[in-house]
Amino acid sequence: MMPSCPCPFLQSLFAECPGFFVSKARNLAKCIFCKYVLRVSISPPVSPFIKGGHRGIFCHPVTFSLFFSFSIFYFLFSTHALFAASPPSSHKIIWGDTLAAISARHYGSARFYPAIAAANKISNPHLIIVGGILILPDISELEAVAAAASPPDITPPIPIVQVAPCTPDAVVVSSETPSAFIWRKVDNSAFAVGEHLTFEIKWQFITAGIAVMNVDRIVPAPSAPERLSYKIVTEARSTPFIDGFFKVRDTNISYIDVESICSHSIESDISEGNFRKKEQIIFDQANNAFALSDGRTGPTGPWVQDVLSALYYVRLLPLEPGAQFSFPAHSGDTTYPLSVRVLGREKVRVPAGEFDCFKLEPALRGDGVFKAKGRLWVWVTADARRMPVLMKSQVFIGSVDAVLREYR
Repeated sequence: MMPSCPCPFLQSLFAECPGFFVSKARNLAKCIFCKYVLRVSISPPVSPFIKGGHRGIFCHPVTFSLFFSFSIFYFLFSTHALFAASPPSSHKIIWGDTLAAISARHYGSARFYPAIAAANKISNPHLIIVGGILILPDISELEAVAAAASPPDITPPIPIVQVAPCTPDAVVVSSETPSAFIWRKVDNSAFAVGEHLTFEIKWQFITAGIAVMNVDRIVPAPSAPERLSYKIVTEARSTPFIDGFFKVRDTNISYIDVESICSHSIESDISEGNFRKKEQIIFDQANNAFALSDGRTGPTGPWVQDVLSALYYVRLLPLEPGAQFSFPAHSGDTTYPLSVRVLGREKVRVPAGEFDCFKLEPALRGDGVFKAKGRLWVWVTADARRMPVLMKSQVFIGSVDAVLREYR
């Protein structure tokens, strides 16, 4: 039943997004315009953050997660991981583990990961499942096995000054013979280690939250320790005012191949109101496959992107008005064809300054909630950095905007 409030804005908000201003602990809703407080009965709690709740633009998996990098209100994908101690002769795989990290933790060096894989008869050492138990072989038996395996070089590469498109005919992909797999090379002058972008999340005249996107450092890729990857960290938090209604503390970490600009893994740690979940997705690019932290596996498309790496990949495309691009983007257990159109070029003013920008519209091909319910726009600078400065997404009243506040 529609709550009774003197203010029409609360009525509209509840009609579009029933859990938006609901405090689940107290079953109270507060109108930000007239300060009217009413008690509501929602059983079970209706929330746009829970699958099966409100069905709108942000409830579609790919659209919802793409906007997470900027908006603290709309992030969906997460799952549960168990943590437990293991005896010294074995190791229980937990969320975030890789064979290289396990080797470094128990043996003091990542170079023993091939021996751990061999001892546990793991055919693909880049895909391990949370909750599994690994046998840790005696270290004296590992020297001969690891002698030929050199530790990965994590020295940052020399920056490349040219931006070039990623053409399908530049690589050879064979899922049947992974040994013949050739990693593509994508030139990148758009971003590098140390890039730090801070956004304000706004709805109407309200600053609802802050989101930070950070190219943290270069590390061995979780799914392929012999490959280098950018560790991209995004954090989103609600403002103290919004905390009173719906406290959000979300973190996403994507590992993007330095040379090929494709996703190796994405980790999500979501805290939204009473909702707590974690999820890790590992991608096997050579075999076009994924593995979720809950044990689910399946196929992907070639050079698949996660919901965060997709934005960084788009920054490297040869953008110009009228151009259109399409590539696979993965969320949860599904890969979607993601299309990006360049609508035009225009000046944009945000708190960080005025920028000459390309206006982009990402969209899902085929049928789906996103196609029917709303639109999303992203503005990136027209210089070599292709830096995102503004994002808008339609909601029932106006739009939710992410505006660049500062950058370095």
